[in-house]
Formats: sequence, C-alpha cells, structure tokens
Amino acid sequence: MYNPKISVIVPVYNVEKYLSRCIDSILAQTFTDFELLLIDDGSNDNSGNICDDYVKKDNRIRVFHKENGGVSSARNLGLNKAKGEWICFVDSDDTVSVKYLYNMSNFIRYEDMLILSNYRDKDKSDCIIKLDNVTLYKDEIVRYFIANKVLTLSGPYSKLFNNGIIRKYSLRFPDSIQMGEDTIFLIRYLNCVSLVTIVDVCDYLVWDTKGSLSSKYYSFENEWNCYKILKSEILTFLTRFGQVYDNPIKIAWENRTGDTFNRCLQCLYRQEKSLSFSEKLKYLDSIPLSDIKEFSLYYNPKKVRRKLLKFLIVNHLYYLYIIAGNFDKFK
Repeated sequence: MYNPKISVIVPVYNVEKYLSRCIDSILAQTFTDFELLLIDDGSNDNSGNICDDYVKKDNRIRVFHKENGGVSSARNLGLNKAKGEWICFVDSDDTVSVKYLYNMSNFIRYEDMLILSNYRDKDKSDCIIKLDNVTLYKDEIVRYFIANKVLTLSGPYSKLFNNGIIRKYSLRFPDSIQMGEDTIFLIRYLNCVSLVTIVDVCDYLVWDTKGSLSSKYYSFENEWNCYKILKSEILTFLTRFGQVYDNPIKIAWENRTGDTFNRCLQCLYRQEKSLSFSEKLKYLDSIPLSDIKEFSLYYNPKKVRRKLLKFLIVNHLYYLYIIAGNFDKFK
C-alpha cells in the first residue's frame, strides 16, 4: 500500500463559506506527494457535503465524519488515520500558498526533527515575527526559541511533524482543555526531537474569520489544568539539554506561563458562567502558595491596574481582588 510523504490534516466545523477556498489552495500545491484528510467535526451546515464532493474530484482526499468534539479531537482523529511520513495541519478557514508544502518538505533530512515556517495575517504584509533560515541542534533550539519568541508561533500550522515521532511517543492534542492545546502539543513534540529547521517564508495566511479564542475564558478547573500542563512542558523544554538558563522557572514565567496563570485569575470574573463570591474565594484559596510566590517573583505586568490586582493576590487580599475584578472584565 502506497503511503504519501505528507498527510495534510484539516479539521472542519461549520465553515461552508470558506472551506472550498481552503481546500483549493491545498490542492494547488506544487508539491504533490500528499494526502488530504478532511475531518468533519459534526458540522451542522453544508461543510460535510462539501467535503464529500471533493472526494469525487481528487483521489488524494479522504473524509471522516464524527460527532462534534472540538478541534483537538478532530486533529487527533486525523493523526489516527494519517498514512504520511510527515504531518501538516491547515485550519479550514485559512489558505496556503502554492509552495506551502514544497518550501518545508525541501528541508526534510531526518526523522528526529521539526520543520517550522512563518505565517501572516491576510491583511498584513509582514510575518508574525522575524525568523532566520537556520538549523538548530539540541540546546540551540532552546536558546533560539526563547531569544526570538518562537513560541509565539504555537499554532500547529506552518510546521512539519514527523509521524514516526508522533506514533513513537503517542503524541496527541489534549482534548480535556479548551485553551493552550496547540502550544502543549508543539512543546511535547519539541521535547521528543533534537533538531529544528526554521524556514523564513510566509506561505500560510490566517484569515481571522473565527475570532480570537484567547478572548474566551473557561472554568477555573479547565484554565488551571492548562496552566499546570503548560508550565510542566515548558520547564522540560528549558532543561532537557542541561542547564541552559540559571533560572528556568523565571524564563518559563516570562514565556507563556505567566500569561496562562493570569488567565486562571481572570477567568473567575470573565467566564460565561457567573460565579458567586464564595465560589471565587474558594478557587483563590485553592491556589498553592508556591505558585503565588512564583507569580510574585516573575510576573511583571505593565499596566497599573494589573499591578494593583497582582498586589492583591500576592498579599492574599482575595476579598478585595474579587471586588476589584468586577471592574476589570475587559482587556
């Protein structure tokens, strides 16, 4: 049985307006040795039918329909079904240039690696951040990623993941949380490889039709679980090649961990479910003192109101924090 070089996984949910645009951009690739997996995550519009129609047009396309379970479960199903040596993700409302796969696949050398490129918003000419064309080995990965804020590019797209590595370590997107799954998957993969090649091209276009998920807040339990997992994985990333930094905990807090902890606090008054005063107090009391101490030492907000809220948390003035939080419901 023939296995393609790359499996392109596209999770699909209620995107009938944009889906053809996305699929057509993938089928137009100059690199042709790929399969396209369309994972219909229980769409209730015409998206599922559009997927089925495309199967008739190109034998590289496979479609899987499932009950709605979220984008992580859809991507995980794609990983379960993928036959390719390498895995690539595309969101169903985004598009890619004709050389999206070619420009990354051209740098495949070993299994034990990640290939990463840049992306940009549709209405902007510049890439998200400045990158170099560079190949990094072991501790060089850690230093470059931190120095150049590469973890900003935490989305699964614009990357080639080796399917052998994914299978060997049973890597999947955590579907028990709604925030940070992409970052956790990326860092877990990085913690399994020793080589990263960065390709400074912007072949992936984010159309921003779905709105920012980062502006939505979930339950404290969900946000806290994300914080704990993300912090653990980032610390592993920072230390797996030895003592790259004198204080890896400080570096972790400066790179995603601090913002993720802050979300746990903000979710008490920003989540959709309204919490009572006593419920908010219970959650604040449940935060370990060790995390409060790290928050005090390493989280450095710039805005005055953020500094005030930090002061209240660090000094365990939870009653005042809850009152003040009611006036801080917007960014």
